[in-house]
Amino acid sequence: MQPELERTKKALEITMADLAVKREHAEKERNIVSKEQKEAKAQEVEANTLKQEAETELAKATPLLEEATRVLREIKREDLDFIKAIKNPPVNIVLVMEFCCHMFGHKPAKNMMGKTANDTNGYFEMARLKLLVNPNQFKEKMIDYDKDNQNEKTVRKVNSMLDDPNFSEQDIKSTSESLSSIIKWVKAMMKYHALLKIVNPKR
Repeated sequence: MQPELERTKKALEITMADLAVKREHAEKERNIVSKEQKEAKAQEVEANTLKQEAETELAKATPLLEEATRVLREIKREDLDFIKAIKNPPVNIVLVMEFCCHMFGHKPAKNMMGKTANDTNGYFEMARLKLLVNPNQFKEKMIDYDKDNQNEKTVRKVNSMLDDPNFSEQDIKSTSESLSSIIKWVKAMMKYHALLKIVNPKR
């Protein structure tokens, strides 16, 4: 009888020791799960905060974009036809057409350079060939511009032109309301791109 009791006692000790180990492992697992849940909750809160900040930043661009679209829609076809037909375009017209060519990635050919007055680099000729040839389509291309995927090189070039101390939006407006509308659109695209740089990392 005694050996049987000893065996039972040893078996019980083994079982108790095994249970103790399992309890210890279970406690560690619970601690790990609890920690992971807390971390996940913290990450969720942080993500929601960043999302809200991103939406708030991007909302700043909404009025600009809406205004740009409104003024573009108000451009009259006859204004663009008139610009296209000018034989000797003034400096401000050439400048705005250069902005447009950069925005749409149109680079003048060598035979376009200096073809008309004030158009040393050929941007007016390029605009007349690629953009002003279909005024309504040109307007729609500006309205539907892919503002979320703007080329960095283009953005740098356009911003450098806008920052030029000789650039005057008031001078552009005095030349033509339609040209002024185009410049408002260009500036809205640049502002939107700058905001995306802040927003995208938070997204």
